[in-house]
Amino acid sequence: MANILVVDDDADMRLLLRTLLEGVGHAVIEAEDGEKGIEATSESIDLIITDIQMPKVEGLDLILVLKKRYPELPIIAISGSGQMAGAINTWSAGKSGADDAFTKPFDHDQLLGAVAKLLA
Repeated sequence: MANILVVDDDADMRLLLRTLLEGVGHAVIEAEDGEKGIEATSESIDLIITDIQMPKVEGLDLILVLKKRYPELPIIAISGSGQMAGAINTWSAGKSGADDAFTKPFDHDQLLGAVAKLLA
């Protein structure tokens, strides 16, 4: 299946995403902040799932940097900073180049559906 990079400063969220993605056959690489996410990205990564609010390099900046380097790389953004802020962040993520965006808490099946669609 695919190599998916999960970038989130919340270890529990990384574990949840790892469990979901590995459960459908994907390999998962983890990074705990945007800076490490940039370092971990290579041509072998098929898709990225990133949090928006993180230390060092925020998710929106991560998306901008990676879309310049790898314009075809699909990116899903996830925001968890309250319903209104989350909606604004997911909208901003789309404007920054994210291919899809979700607000925490998100529906697991919808996220997996978005992953499958972007990898197709």
